[in-house]
Amino acid sequence: YARMSESSLPIPNLPLATSQSTSDPSENCVFCHIVKGKIPAKKVYEDDVVLALLDIYPAAQGHVIVLPKRHAQILPQLNDTELAHLGITAKVLSQAIIKSFDCKGTSLIIQNGAAAGQRAPHVILHIIPRVDGDGIFLNPESKSLSATEQEELLSNVKRGAQQTTSHSPQSTTNSPPPTSHSQQSTADLDELAELMR
Repeated sequence: YARMSESSLPIPNLPLATSQSTSDPSENCVFCHIVKGKIPAKKVYEDDVVLALLDIYPAAQGHVIVLPKRHAQILPQLNDTELAHLGITAKVLSQAIIKSFDCKGTSLIIQNGAAAGQRAPHVILHIIPRVDGDGIFLNPESKSLSATEQEELLSNVKRGAQQTTSHSPQSTTNSPPPTSHSQQSTADLDELAELMR
């Protein structure tokens, strides 16, 4: 589905931060249409918070994408509960993929923002099965930094983290306030995890 957004979306080149007058950005999101059942998909797992699908253009056999059901274009628009649930689901599905495809590991990837390679206007977590020599290159080139450059970067990151944590993420987004997982979602994940044992 990630590549589907590049070439097959009814609205090509949809920007990640839209200023369109539509009151509901999910109306223009192919993944929200999948969540609502308007577009067919090969569902791997579903509960009231997330949906996991086979990627229609997989990087490897067993490539699964996990997305929040509530529309969010970028990671900061998810509330903490949704983000935690996304992570727990990815953990369980990653283990399932490793066992099912006899692979040696998985790469979990979220491209957060256009500069990071995000092309769909919805948060997507990719789980890609990996084996030695699979030809999938995800390791960026390393760069050497001086001690001064490291200290400057550390200071900038700490300052940004302090500014971010001093503001409630709920006040800057349309996210509903964090709530506990529903009993059904937790039971579904527990059942999935049990199947993987």
